[in-house]
Amino acid sequence: MTFLLKFLSAVLVVAILGIALVYFVGPTVAVARAFDTYRQAHINGDRDGILASMTLDEIALTDAQRKLALHATRHEIEALPFRKRALVLSLRKRVLSGELKQSVLESASPEDLYVALLNGDQNAKVMQQISVLFALPTGTATARGYFTMRQGSDIGVFDYGLAIAANLYYSFVRSDDGTWRVDPSSMLERSASENEYWAKQIEPTGNTYIVKSVLQVQDADLSKKLFEPLLNN
Repeated sequence: MTFLLKFLSAVLVVAILGIALVYFVGPTVAVARAFDTYRQAHINGDRDGILASMTLDEIALTDAQRKLALHATRHEIEALPFRKRALVLSLRKRVLSGELKQSVLESASPEDLYVALLNGDQNAKVMQQISVLFALPTGTATARGYFTMRQGSDIGVFDYGLAIAANLYYSFVRSDDGTWRVDPSSMLERSASENEYWAKQIEPTGNTYIVKSVLQVQDADLSKKLFEPLLNN
């Protein structure tokens, strides 16, 4: 028992020293600062701040799905990969429920469409809870910023372990001018992959899970309309 306690204490000390080394030598300070800029822009509803503090991949992905949301048939939607299918159905649900004007979906700029889809107050509340704990470089200009859903004195060693074990991280990319920006795509891809696993435990396509669990649509008529084009082809 004494040996085990000494061994566990040594492991804990090594872990703490490792985290300290990563924090002070790695990109943690710059990444944490970049995330705070991104976080504050979301909290403040600052459109330009959000766009300036993130990469463009997620904006481009959302823009690419709008034509499908407007015109795609059920057959075309069901042929899409899980995440893109969920995004298309989400766009339709937003329009059909009145959360998003169809004119915005049809003609807004890619940037304005992306910002319009952010869930306002709810998004701000989530962002208020997130803190970057440390960052690990994944390349010469990329890093992972591991985070927790707690703040300040509430953060403990457990949060570090959970962040690593549960893959709680945002990806970051450093631009040519040295500015770090958040890339939300990788986290959303991981979330979609996890959802796809559980969705296919219910039925092969995963559509039931997307509609009822992800989109929270229980109405049968609305569920049917999600698979119908918003515009006549």
